[in-house]
Amino acid sequence: MKKLFIVSYTSSLFLYGAVNDIVPSDYEAPLVDTTSMSVNYLSKRLKTNNLPNNYVSQNTYAVRYTRGINLNDKTLALSVAIPYTNLTSHGTTLPSYVGKESKGMSDIIFSASYWFVNNRKNKDFLATTMTLAIPNGKYDQTQLLNSGENRYKSTVNLGYISKISNDFIIELSPEIAFYGDANTKNGKLKQKPSYAINSNLRYKPNTKFELFGGFQQNYQSETTVNNIEKNDDCFYQKYSFGGAYYTDKFHQIMVKFAKENDKEFGFQGSNEILLRYRWWFK
Repeated sequence: MKKLFIVSYTSSLFLYGAVNDIVPSDYEAPLVDTTSMSVNYLSKRLKTNNLPNNYVSQNTYAVRYTRGINLNDKTLALSVAIPYTNLTSHGTTLPSYVGKESKGMSDIIFSASYWFVNNRKNKDFLATTMTLAIPNGKYDQTQLLNSGENRYKSTVNLGYISKISNDFIIELSPEIAFYGDANTKNGKLKQKPSYAINSNLRYKPNTKFELFGGFQQNYQSETTVNNIEKNDDCFYQKYSFGGAYYTDKFHQIMVKFAKENDKEFGFQGSNEILLRYRWWFK
């Protein structure tokens, strides 16, 4: 019974959080003909309440490149993110079923964002984003624990930012995600589209620093393995808080803490820390 239980959960090992997890201020349009770069570090634990003292630790390092260009007097931003991930399983049960570790490149993510509204002075922005993750990451089909997912993923997002007072800014971003098929250790994995909505409230009293809190509602869609329905769809939440500091108008340091709640199926993220250093240049 324990083996069957493990298999049912690890078939959804990577199904956590919105696929395109929006970071506060991401939907502030870049200046045309400028470039932004960011260096990111993400650490978290992936666990299930039914297997105490068993979990997966994740450490991901990523570089992201974004270029802002003019398209019909509107702003278009083209981006690519290149991640490297180290996954390690811990406990007396989990490693023997999912594998001990996986180290290597994760799937590269390409994205394009187009701003319908770009009012930098009043902090009013409205944009849409399309992303595509390609299955180039490290993948070992003999185990379930992998840095890559061995499938294509794409999302369509809307992003809205509005200044609700002199010091407070609200952000909203709904998402729909689509998944390609993946050949896994247990067979062919298929997944229906999933949905999420991100929200952030930012407190920005001056141009040097800001604080923020976030709430994310997720719908994890059902998966099938070899056309057998897993009945693993569920709703769950993600909460976050953090802050950012601008050393000057061209350099930003950010830290964000997050955890997921009430996730019935799959692995639930906890102890999440995101560190990001971002800078802009011509």
